[in-house]
Order: sequence, then structure tokens, then C-alpha cells
Amino acid sequence: MDQTVYIGYASKDKPLADAVCTYLENCGIRCWISPRDILPGAHYQDSIVKAIKGSQIFILIFSSASNNSPHLIQELSNAVSESLIVIPFRVEDTPPSNEIQYLIGFPHWLDALTPPMEDSLQKLMVVVARLLENNLRNINVRAINSDICSYEGTVAVIRYNASIQGGIDKVVINRMMGGGIDLTTHLSASTEFLFIPTKRIIGSSFILLINGGEKRSCDLEDVKRFTQRACTILSEDVYPIRDIAITLQGLIQGLDEVEILKAELAGFLDAISEQKYPPHLETISIIEPDPERFERIRNSLNKCYPEGILGKVPVVKPQNSTQVPPNILGDDAQNPAIFLSFKNLDSSGKPTPDSTIAGLLYHFLEQKGLSVFNSNFSLEKLGASAYQKAIDTALDSAQILVAVGTSEENISSQ
Repeated sequence: MDQTVYIGYASKDKPLADAVCTYLENCGIRCWISPRDILPGAHYQDSIVKAIKGSQIFILIFSSASNNSPHLIQELSNAVSESLIVIPFRVEDTPPSNEIQYLIGFPHWLDALTPPMEDSLQKLMVVVARLLENNLRNINVRAINSDICSYEGTVAVIRYNASIQGGIDKVVINRMMGGGIDLTTHLSASTEFLFIPTKRIIGSSFILLINGGEKRSCDLEDVKRFTQRACTILSEDVYPIRDIAITLQGLIQGLDEVEILKAELAGFLDAISEQKYPPHLETISIIEPDPERFERIRNSLNKCYPEGILGKVPVVKPQNSTQVPPNILGDDAQNPAIFLSFKNLDSSGKPTPDSTIAGLLYHFLEQKGLSVFNSNFSLEKLGASAYQKAIDTALDSAQILVAVGTSEENISSQ
């Protein structure tokens, strides 16, 4: 996800940099700091460059250590070239080196020389917040008179509950099955959620099915937690999500529709305040097919949010689109570029969580134009009569092998 603030510091000043990060994030300001935000296996310098490009403000923790740190000066140079706002946060009374003075000139220094540090952090937060005020965008909320299968959006969020018959989840599952995609092969009691492309069998590009467990009852706290969880899951930004479509949860259990609406939006607001939302999110759409209920929902939204704005979040800086090297596109299912290895079934013959993750990864990579081998999908194309031969052929041609495993036992299984 894009962040708003990059924190640059020398390794000696890490405890202070962590304190700055914690304070700002507790105030709702999203930060990027190393090594916390560098993904396992990612290239360190490449991660730094991308993080700076995705930021709007560069906080320089200035001390005698940072003054003579070649790595930090390089980071600062990148920040200046990307036109970031630089805030020098001085924690030692040290004159800036020629390199630093050249890069940032003679700015207004924000001093943290006099205790208590809490006061200096408060001043820093106020400065950052003011600088970001002019760089915010809206997340809108609206009611749509439609059914969830017909509405054309980015992702439809649906609560899956195997114990309740005739719910919206069953309607969507049946519609997808009629279009050739059997979601039940990916759903089990242990499946926490399933995010999968719809191939436009329904209106939205993707479905997010979240397991509601075996619980038949549903209260307003459940509703709030559901939307908060949905927003958090989608915050990973595996695809630019601009619109989330959701229906009113808990109507079957007899909850009041206006209270449901308030609880759903409260869940979204909690996720947003925790910086856990899709970075490209623009609109949350409440889908309601019944005309009379739709009018009541729309009137309630107009009272609570007369301008249709649920909240404000930092603007996402445009990024260059990722170019996939031609040599990893692959040819087809028989000559894939990427081979997904995973344990498909557990000891009781049920699909493993690894299988679900591998299925999601397969669809995501194929959406990106890559050729991927996943035995659950690719063998349907190849025909299962020569199962082992198909596996061997795919392994021979693949350039990348991705092993998906949620446990040591699954990874080491035959």
C-alpha cells in the first residue's frame, strides 16, 4: 500500500525512529520504516526506492550519526528527486554536513532537543497533518437499487455461511456454478475467505467470500466486525480495488436495517482509521434490490452523510505500471512460466488451506497475463489421463517454482 510518510534514519537512531513511527501511526498517519516494511525475500535497496516513490513526506531523523550516513544521504537524495516534502527532525545539536545542506538547503528545523520528547512528537504530528490536509481524497458511500449479481463493480463482498440455506451467498455460488466456476471446491469449514475473479459471470470483477462460521445468529457487533475484516483483507492491494459492493448483513436474523447500515459503515470507518483499506478505494456501494428498502437506506445515508462522503484518506501517488518481462509470460498450460506446488488434500480428503491460497494465486497471476500451472485448474485443460507426465512437463518448462505451505508438515509432504 502507498504510505504518506517515509522515516529516514541512521541505524544508531532506530529506537527514536520507531518512536516517531508509532506516535504518528497512533494518530492515524500511515508511515513506512525499514526494516519493518520490507517484505521477506525482497531486495532491500529496491524496497527503499519504491517506498520513497510511494510517499509524500520524508522525515529525516537528524543526528550526528545520520549526518555521516552514506545510505541515509542516498535516501534523502532520492526523496528530493521525487519532490517529497522533507522535514528535518533534529535530535542532536549538530551542524549539517555539506551533502545534507546541499540537498535540503536551509529549511526550518523541527527541534527535538529539549525534553520531554512527547512535546516534540506532538509538534511533528501537527506539522505532518497540516501538510497532508491539502493532499486528501474522498471515500464515498452510496445506495444502489440492484441485486448483488447484477451490480457492476470491482468486488462484491459476501458472507458465506454453510448452515444457512437460501442466503445471498448461495445465490452467488449457484450463479457462478452456472457459468462454469464451482466455488464450493475452494470452500470448507476451515476456509477463512476466498477472493477470486468472476470472469464477469456476475457484474463485479471479483468476489470476496468471508466465512461466517457455523453461527446462525448475528448481532450488530458481528456486522461491524465483518465489514472491518473485509476492508482489512482487501487492503493488501493485490488488484486496484476502487469499489466495494456489499448487502445489508443480518436481515435474515431480524436486525433493524438502519442499525445494520450504521454498523456496516462503522466497520469500514474503523478499518480506514487503522490504515487498513484498499489504497485505490473510491466508493462503498450498499446494494439493495427491494425498491422500498432501498429508499429507506438512501434516506438514512443522506441524513448521516449528506455529501455522500464516508471519510478522507491520503491521495495515492501514481505509480508506473509493472512491466512483465516477456520471458516469464510462458506459452500455455503445457509450457507455464510459473509452477505452483502445494498439498491439495488433508488426511480426511478435504481441500487444505494451501489449496485455497494456491487457487487464489493462480487466478491473480493469470489475470496479470502470466502462464501458471496449478494442478487443480491446469489439468482440466490438459486432461488428467496422463497426470504424472503433465506434471513433469510443466516442471521442466517452468522458470519459477512457488511452494505454497501453511505448515511445515504440508511443505514436507510427498
